[in-house]
Amino acid sequence: MLDAGFSSAAFLWAVRAAEILLRDFVLTPHFLEQGLDWQEAMRRGSKVLGDSNWPKAFAKAEEWYGPFDEPITEDDRNAWKVWDRVVRRRGDIIHGRPVQDVGKDEATEAIAFAERMATWYAQRFLTSSRHPIGKSFRDALGGQGDEQPGEN
Repeated sequence: MLDAGFSSAAFLWAVRAAEILLRDFVLTPHFLEQGLDWQEAMRRGSKVLGDSNWPKAFAKAEEWYGPFDEPITEDDRNAWKVWDRVVRRRGDIIHGRPVQDVGKDEATEAIAFAERMATWYAQRFLTSSRHPIGKSFRDALGGQGDEQPGEN
């Protein structure tokens, strides 16, 4: 969308993609591990995020799977606080408040930030002993190297 000249739409979808990531990848696995079915786990993950309650969702992820290092932007600001500004801007646009249109640079920044959020969580979860992905990764590694040479 950004390459086609739709900066506002690209910005809005970047934030939406980050919401989906947070709900489906960050929050929902906690409820799946509790034995809930997919639909109920998704409902509960959605409830934690609520109406864009990002600070609560970030805090729950930290509680369940952390501790994590502080997410920092390239200019040494807390990334989640920066993201809160982006989410508020999205709300202004979605709800039709009289604001300046999103420019290409702002949309590019939101897309890059959402992509970084995805890799930031993936990296931390892969090395976490508490997240299902980290547990699966450790289990997979645990089975490696146990075979003696010449065995299959």
